Amino acid sequence: MKSNVEKVSNLSRKLNIEVPAAAVQTAFQKIFNGIQKEVTIKGFRKGKAPLATVKKPLR
Repeated sequence: MKSNVEKVSNLSRKLNIEVPAAAVQTAFQKIFNGIQKEVTIKGFRKGKAPLATVKKPLR
């Protein structure tokens, strides 16, 4: 992870942070697995919905 602080003016700064895509993907996967175990979706038993169904946005 890389970070950089740029001076925009005397009172403000700009913070740039680069996070590797693999770290973001791992974090999302962990969150979705946690949600999958708790979610109730019509047509599936609680916690048994496929991950693709859990990830699908609401209409």
